[in-house]
Amino acid sequence: MERSLLTRALPVLIGTLFLAAPAAAQGVPRLDSYDGPTNIQPRLRKDTPEFRFNWCSPILLSPHNSKTVFFGGNFLFRSDNRGDTWRIISPDLTRGKPGPSAHRGHTITTIAESPLKEGTIYVGTDDGNVMVTQDGGKRWFDLTSTLSGAPQGGCVSRLEASRFQENLVYVSIDRHRNDDRAPYLFRSADAGESWTSLASGLPAEGPVYVVREDPRSPELLYVGTEFGLFFSLDGGSAWHRHPHLPTVPVHDLAVHPRERELVIATHGRGIYVMDVTPLQELAGSRGNKAVHLCDVKPARAQRRSALSSLGVKHYAGTNPSYGAVFGVYLREAPGTPGRLTISNGDGTKVIELPVAAQGGLQRLVWDLNREGTDTGEYNPVPSGEYTATLRVGNTTIRKSFQVAAEE
Repeated sequence: MERSLLTRALPVLIGTLFLAAPAAAQGVPRLDSYDGPTNIQPRLRKDTPEFRFNWCSPILLSPHNSKTVFFGGNFLFRSDNRGDTWRIISPDLTRGKPGPSAHRGHTITTIAESPLKEGTIYVGTDDGNVMVTQDGGKRWFDLTSTLSGAPQGGCVSRLEASRFQENLVYVSIDRHRNDDRAPYLFRSADAGESWTSLASGLPAEGPVYVVREDPRSPELLYVGTEFGLFFSLDGGSAWHRHPHLPTVPVHDLAVHPRERELVIATHGRGIYVMDVTPLQELAGSRGNKAVHLCDVKPARAQRRSALSSLGVKHYAGTNPSYGAVFGVYLREAPGTPGRLTISNGDGTKVIELPVAAQGGLQRLVWDLNREGTDTGEYNPVPSGEYTATLRVGNTTIRKSFQVAAEE
């Protein structure tokens, strides 16, 4: 089995995709929808020792320039023209000697550029080094010794530079190849000069493969481990395991900033997509509310038809819930069940959904049909603005949302 890594798409140049493909030594594909695939692997100069590349070499698009790409071997490569040409902006950042390694090791495994300060770049390697430059590669500083909470020599599985604080950075270290399966996860608020462990509450024998900071809520962190997905609503003080994903290694995570969805890549090439709107709204002090109704995304009513089966070749993933989805949070179980009333623009009640008398996060779905519609029948409400009103005890919360209905 191979692990899934999420590819990176250019935010400005539509139709261009960089692939974090296994065995990068054999080539790094850039897919241009108009021109087809192009191998953009950095080329050796004459009389230069052979480069070393990880099986899953990291590739990073700069958050400051859509044409700037970073790529990791044993050196850090930079391209300012989407990979057409490359230049080396670092010394060998690993502990290896010049030339190939007998076990294809001593390579860069993770790259992170600060979204707040262009030129501040963190790099981690499979032999335990953590390096940083604050001037685009002119000078590099070794932070490895400042990570006193982790044994030396593990694989730096991920670095994550904060979108909210300039000097805030996260690092995870995987030492399962050293026969050490403990989780190693750290946070630094001073650009790597000192670190605080965030591993408490994670599985005792579950290596950490990836850490991500949510782009909307700085207190919301996601961690991929050997035993699935964990998230924290308070910056890493307490961790919660996602109960609806299988117990499978999670190797990569990405949050879609517009759709507010977490894309989860697992060992075995599995991909999951999760709506994280409720988590974003409950992170930090907002989670102390007794009752909360999450923002409601626009909903679309459309006719649905079943796909024909291809027999053993048939494959179809699970579709998102059809209709309008409502997130309801109750800090404690109320004395009586609540109710969620949907009304149209005139204030007329369209339908009412029950809210269970239990604490925690609930997910309610309305199929956008008029009340009394038979199962399987398409009888949607008209397009327009609707209001969801949540009533629990003496608390009332209203949120408006849009419905677009196909005729």
